[in-house]
Amino acid sequence: MSSYGYILPIEDHVLTVKNDGTFYRFQTPYFWPSNHAEADNIDYAVYLCKRTMQNKTRLELADYEAENLARLQKLFARKWEFIYMQAEAQI
Repeated sequence: MSSYGYILPIEDHVLTVKNDGTFYRFQTPYFWPSNHAEADNIDYAVYLCKRTMQNKTRLELADYEAENLARLQKLFARKWEFIYMQAEAQI
């Protein structure tokens, strides 16, 4: 598991992790593998916003993506400013 980054050994010379006397450190549960790895609607809205912010023709939204973006914008009307700021921060 340590070769995949789920458990990080402290004394490994290749990894740059500060030795604090513990034998192992574990990643936060956010990064754990899961059988239910579906992105939620907010993550998808952030992804679509990022795609619209980039002015590259290969990244233009398809028709169904533009429809989904409009639907998500209506669904998250109160959170849309937060979603847009998240997308800007990730670019």
